Amino acid sequence: MNGYPAKYLHTKVKSPRMPVGGVLLALVSSFSFKINAETDTIHFAIGEYPPLVTKSREDLGIATKFVREACKLANLKPEFDFFSWNKAGHVVQNGNYTASFPWRKNEERLERFLFSEYTTSQSMTAVFYFENTLTQALPSWVKYNQLSHHGLVGINGYWYQEELEALGSQAYLARDAQHAWSILKAGRMKLLADTYLTGITESESFLTAEDFKRVKFKLSSTPPIPGYIIYSKAHPDALRFKERLDKAILDLHSKGFFDELFSPKIHKP
Repeated sequence: MNGYPAKYLHTKVKSPRMPVGGVLLALVSSFSFKINAETDTIHFAIGEYPPLVTKSREDLGIATKFVREACKLANLKPEFDFFSWNKAGHVVQNGNYTASFPWRKNEERLERFLFSEYTTSQSMTAVFYFENTLTQALPSWVKYNQLSHHGLVGINGYWYQEELEALGSQAYLARDAQHAWSILKAGRMKLLADTYLTGITESESFLTAEDFKRVKFKLSSTPPIPGYIIYSKAHPDALRFKERLDKAILDLHSKGFFDELFSPKIHKP
C-alpha cells in the first residue's frame, strides 16, 4: 500500500490544462535543471607522497581517498594527474589545473594560491637516521636549524625547502625521495627530513629489509601539521569548486571520517 486512503486509490485526477507557452517554459526549465545537476569535472595535479598520495595504492592514497569522498558529496568528478611537486604547483598556479593536495600553508603559498577552509590531511613531522650513526642523542626539536650540525637531507619542492636552503652547506635538497634516502644511506647527511608516515613508507620501499631495520626517527615537538587543497587563482572554476568542496569537507569532518583516516598512529619503535 502507498499510504493513501482506499477511496482515493482508483480516483482519476483531472490534470489542469497548460497553455502551450507554459509547456515550453516547463521544458526549458527542466532542461536547465538537468544542466545544473550534471557533475562537473575537477582536475587535480598531484605528486608522489605515500601513503597520503601515491600511484602504488588502488585508492591513490589516504589523502586522495578523503578528497575523492569530498568530491562525491560536492557532486564533482575528480581526475588526478601525477607530476613532481614543483610542477604540480606550477600547473595549478598558471590555471592549467584547478587544484592540488595536500599542501601546507606558508606566506609564499598564500600569495600564489587559494586554500581550502578545512584540512584534508594531517601528518607528524620527523627526521630519520640510521642506528649507530649519530654521536649524540637528538634533542627535542621544532626547527630544523636545531639539528643542522648533523647535516640534513630533504626533498626539493617540499614545504621545508626555504628553511633548509637557509642552512647552506649543512643541508641538501635531493631531486626526489629515493635520491634523499640514498644520500642518507651513503652517510653524506645524517638526518632525513620528512613526515612520519611518508618516511616510514618510503624507507621500507627504497631500502633492503636489513637496512630498514636500522631506521630510527625523532618526531618534532610540534602538533601534527595540517594539509590543505590549493586552488588556482587563474582557473575560472576554482572559486566555485572550492566553495562546494569546503562544505563537503566540513561535513566529512563532522561525521568523523577525517579522524578515522588521519588519527596519529606510531607503528615503528
